[in-house]
Amino acid sequence: MKKFFAFAMIAALALTPASAQGLLKDLGNKALNAAKEKVGEKVSETVSEKTGIKMDKSKSSGSDSSSSVAVDESYVTNLTASNEDWKPASAIEGEEGYEPSISFATYSAAIAAMPALPSAADICTAEGKEAYAKKVLDYDLAVELMAAEYLSAVGQFTNTTASAIGAVDAALSSDEMAAAMEVAEEWAKLPEAEQNKIEAMAEKDENAARAYCKTNHPALYKKMMAMPTDSKMQKKADEVNNIIDQEKADRYSAVGDKLSDIQTKKTEELSAYLTESVKAAAKAALTGKDVVMGANPTETALMTARNEIVKAWAKSAEAKQVLKMEEELNKKVNAWMKQNKKGWNDELPAFWAEGRKAQNEVIDKFNAAQAEKWIECISKNIETQKEGVSEIVALDDELEAIRDGAEGDMVYWQNKMYSGMLSMTVSNYLLLHTMAFEMPLVQHVPEVNIQ
Repeated sequence: MKKFFAFAMIAALALTPASAQGLLKDLGNKALNAAKEKVGEKVSETVSEKTGIKMDKSKSSGSDSSSSVAVDESYVTNLTASNEDWKPASAIEGEEGYEPSISFATYSAAIAAMPALPSAADICTAEGKEAYAKKVLDYDLAVELMAAEYLSAVGQFTNTTASAIGAVDAALSSDEMAAAMEVAEEWAKLPEAEQNKIEAMAEKDENAARAYCKTNHPALYKKMMAMPTDSKMQKKADEVNNIIDQEKADRYSAVGDKLSDIQTKKTEELSAYLTESVKAAAKAALTGKDVVMGANPTETALMTARNEIVKAWAKSAEAKQVLKMEEELNKKVNAWMKQNKKGWNDELPAFWAEGRKAQNEVIDKFNAAQAEKWIECISKNIETQKEGVSEIVALDDELEAIRDGAEGDMVYWQNKMYSGMLSMTVSNYLLLHTMAFEMPLVQHVPEVNIQ
């Protein structure tokens, strides 16, 4: 007789998650796709922005506009990137229709394939950054696709919940279930002492228990006899039991609780960080100081490092050296123009291009030194995030080990959803190497005379 009540209880348990569907839909609607922007640097569109050279066309020699060119500090300061409005953001995009050659089904698979950071030499030129970007493009796109797949766990949970509810509804509306419920209702009318007595009798002799019910509880006996055969009842019970594997469900939930706790902790930490950042900004405003404030500690660290690199150029020994080299080159060119009655519209002598090339070698030296600092900043942030991300990855692996290749049921997807809600944390960590593309370079001076 206990199996009748177990059947009803299983059905009730399976129905419990229905009330969560509205919340899950809201969570799914709030999931954000990672931003995608083209890799590359903005370059100035005019010669003056590139070179800092001011042309004075009021003087001429011969038929050309030969002129004396003044060189000031703008020649070097114009070579740096702007500090304003920069925030770390992944800049990943293949050509339209491009499909990465690799894919990742789990966080741990992506972790295992995580590319090494480039060297300073790899990113101290625009060409080097472009080459590294191409090298990691397939990995980066695969991580973004994986993160989107993890976010789909919200929808999967909603779908499997609806499916489970449908299965339970079908069971509840079956003749077998209706008969079982009638027996359960009649059984509930008996005093507890009488229920215990009948159950004890049934343990020893089911026929004796039925005979006792026939004599003392005829209404219960009549409904018991009207029930389908045990095989039919067992088939329906199995259908409901298979909706949720209770042993796995308990293990899924234990892992999911830990993932949910991590999400809660991260939310609290971020809230506290932003509160302190706002206080720091308010204090800085009172003193007139600038304050760098990102949306999280990693953003702030990268923004701070970038600002320091950009500001360092104008005060650097290399900038002073390049400025001096241009002043000397400028005098030499002006003397050549005067002697040969040439102007800027003429092809300049070889020593001009050689002089500019020598300046770019000094610029490369500065960029290489700053690239070391930039890579170090990224590396430190990877190490800072590593432990927390490793915990998420290990718990996600545990969910998959419990599932063991089987089709995920409602409880699996409920807890996989918590893992999916942390996908941005994991993918941001996996894609930190893309910040190498954002290394602020001092631009080269032109080595070709623009005629």
